Amino acid sequence: MLTDAQIGHNRPGYLYRYWSDRGNLLYIGISVNAVARLGQHKDKEWFLRIAKITIERFDTYDEAQVAELRAICYEGPIHNIVGPRDAKDLGPALTRLRASKKRQAAKMQPRHSLAWDQFQADLAFGTIPADTSFHEYQMKKPRAKMDAERA
Repeated sequence: MLTDAQIGHNRPGYLYRYWSDRGNLLYIGISVNAVARLGQHKDKEWFLRIAKITIERFDTYDEAQVAELRAICYEGPIHNIVGPRDAKDLGPALTRLRASKKRQAAKMQPRHSLAWDQFQADLAFGTIPADTSFHEYQMKKPRAKMDAERA
């Protein structure tokens, strides 16, 4: 199962807050599906104390992540373990989030392999037929076999 962070950063994100019947802020979190996420908290010791839930929508999951860090920092939920606990921790937390986003973006860039580069060179120099697919090239079929299949 994919995590919320892997699903896609262009999708809306939802910041949710769980409140006790006394108005204490129990927990702050984010998800692409705040209702489904509630069920994932059912094993927490504080789950049965949830009396009220507020949900705030953001245009992107990334925006929701920044809002979550700020909310944890400034609102001080009782049961959040991860996140900045005061203003001096917020800056470094946002820096770590931005660095993480850059690493994720770099991983999603297409990677060129030596095989791809060789394939492109062979196409350019005409050493393989122009309609050869990269898949065929990787399978290393003998040229005569590729020619026979095209005939």
